[in-house]
Amino acid sequence: MFLIAAVSAASPGFGGVITFTDSTFNNSDWTATNLFSGGSYEATQQLTGGNPGAFRYFAITSEVIPFVENIYAPGTFDPAVSGTLTSLDYSYDIGPTKQGSMFELPMLFQAGMFYTPFVLPVTTISLPAWQTFSASSMSSSDWLSEDGLGHHPDFTSSGAPIQFGVRFSSASISGGCAPLCSEGGIDNFSVTVNFTATAVPEPSTFMLITACLPLLAFIARRRYGHNRHKPVPTILSGA
Repeated sequence: MFLIAAVSAASPGFGGVITFTDSTFNNSDWTATNLFSGGSYEATQQLTGGNPGAFRYFAITSEVIPFVENIYAPGTFDPAVSGTLTSLDYSYDIGPTKQGSMFELPMLFQAGMFYTPFVLPVTTISLPAWQTFSASSMSSSDWLSEDGLGHHPDFTSSGAPIQFGVRFSSASISGGCAPLCSEGGIDNFSVTVNFTATAVPEPSTFMLITACLPLLAFIARRRYGHNRHKPVPTILSGA
């Protein structure tokens, strides 16, 4: 489930805000991709045990560590349609850990590339209870591509659509832990997109134009009828 909280007037220079949230974590709303080929994992909805209720459960089920990118599919922002993205605010609850340790990072996906913020410390899940993680005012320069080339996502109005999510992995796994080496989860996922709206005519402008069209047509007909019956002056020339 997702909620678009608010969008401001879409006029030049005006700011807009869209918030995507999820607290039910239906499996159809999320996709999981292992950034590397090694390791095995589980990422799925659990109906109980969250903060409260349902949450997205993570588990690493092999001694080879995967890096799993979880994308919230309904949470998509298109800068080409809505405008230039100025900053992002992330928030979600993490934990608790029943076995091993796990770390999680905010993640976004654009034009086939995953990005994570390099300015944030790794959030390690090794908790007896749920804990809230948040990061605010993150700009494009705060995110780095996962190809190691140091690229940033394109937040401008010419950028491709952006999807949001969370990466999970583990800092270390001990030998002999399989089939369950580490587990944790997230709940109350929220991403707020702050943007500068693309310049489009406001509804009031369309209404004003529509209301004025009959009046303009009436004036044009009046002028045409008046000029049609107006006598043509006779020009006299002297002998």
